[in-house]
Amino acid sequence: MASRWYPQTLADRIAAIVAHADRLTFCEGDGLAVLELTACIDGARVFVDPPYTGAGGKRAGARLYAHNEVCHRRIFEALAATCRRSQRCF
Repeated sequence: MASRWYPQTLADRIAAIVAHADRLTFCEGDGLAVLELTACIDGARVFVDPPYTGAGGKRAGARLYAHNEVCHRRIFEALAATCRRSQRCF
């Protein structure tokens, strides 16, 4: 774990998640479907971090994620059509 993550930073982040656990929901699956289903839930916020798509010959997304075919345009369109705020990591 130390080779990839700073252990204290990871522990601090997990503690922050636990402190807000009653306000968080993690969804595993097709993110576009989740965005569409929750488009105007009052007070909802989303963090969008799509899988790597293979730019530069890397295929980590295909190896690590079931939903690895990503259309970034559809993601931005789904976010633009919502009533909520979002944090994006591309």
